[in-house]
Amino acid sequence: MRVAVGTAVFVGSNPAIARGQVSTFDLTGTWVGKLTCKGMTAGVKATVVSTPALSVSQSGNAVGLVMDYGGGVVEQYVGLANPDATKPLEKGELGVIRCGTDNAVGTTVAADEVGRLSAGTKPAPSSKGTLKGTSVVARSTGLATCAWKWTRTAVADPGVPTECNR
Repeated sequence: MRVAVGTAVFVGSNPAIARGQVSTFDLTGTWVGKLTCKGMTAGVKATVVSTPALSVSQSGNAVGLVMDYGGGVVEQYVGLANPDATKPLEKGELGVIRCGTDNAVGTTVAADEVGRLSAGTKPAPSSKGTLKGTSVVARSTGLATCAWKWTRTAVADPGVPTECNR
């Protein structure tokens, strides 16, 4: 999990965050939006646009995300929030990793995925928020780059775990 360690190093290098002295934006809530993934599957270029329901819970800088595509297809991610130095309650970035991602790319049916997203939110009770960025997906059948674009619709906590189930 080299990528997860690298993300921790960048965030951990900010002494104020490491000491818990910086408050952060809060992504908790329900989001609507889409993923646009472009890549190659079995050597054929493809673009796939999907609109799963996105639920997010946050505790401190730890973030849990669940994408529900319907029909029992659910993907879980965990992330680490990195607040902006000048507007920590409203802006920042989020490093995400799909649960199940490991150091053996493409050896299982599940995809390996990491991403970097930018966040913009208004403090509660406002539900205004945007989340956008890019992730890279690797599976045994191909590779893709996905553009994330989400808008928050509600701030109620959906209870998403901030750690992957092991």
